Amino acid sequence: MNKEDVIAAIGSELPVLKQAGKLKRLSAVADLGAYYQVAWLMRPDGTGLEPLYDNQSYQLPVMAANEQLIEFPNAEVN
Repeated sequence: MNKEDVIAAIGSELPVLKQAGKLKRLSAVADLGAYYQVAWLMRPDGTGLEPLYDNQSYQLPVMAANEQLIEFPNAEVN
């Protein structure tokens, strides 16, 4: 899989799926109007990712405030 696909998937925060299910590929929705990218499809041969679309946007899960804290170990500065 190429690095650009991995970076795009991570940056989008959308799920990566092994099967498209009811979601559609770009070629199926290109002229249909308001479709949103909602996931990525892992190609069966493992060579990359394809965006998947639906006509309903999905809300990404949001971490609770207490899960967003990052603790850094004390480090001595020389």
